[in-house]
Amino acid sequence: MMPRAWYLYDEKNQEIKKKALREVSIVSIKRDFSRMEGADRSGGRASHDILAQYMYSSGLTDDGEEILTVEFMSQAELDIFLTKREKKGASMLQKFIAPKGPCNGSIQAIWSPHIFHCERRHN
Repeated sequence: MMPRAWYLYDEKNQEIKKKALREVSIVSIKRDFSRMEGADRSGGRASHDILAQYMYSSGLTDDGEEILTVEFMSQAELDIFLTKREKKGASMLQKFIAPKGPCNGSIQAIWSPHIFHCERRHN
């Protein structure tokens, strides 16, 4: 299954953009995800080998709630994932960026033609 879309944040214009489909390929994902971003607490190079996180629905609880599974991937795991591994239908691969502070944060954005909802969460 090839990627269907690639979204990124444009810092200069402070907006979310969608890459053209011709720019969405396994080669471009490997290239962009392999660039280490974030730094360790001393300001040096990133001190982790995590390049990506993969989120997907892995079923429902007995109460009917969706179970969200998150996997963190190294370079080797990302290569296997992109070239050999079966992908889940409703899923998202995201580049991992180390937090600048003591905790992780995430932004969840849900939109449709009629509504946009955005939440920011910290652990």
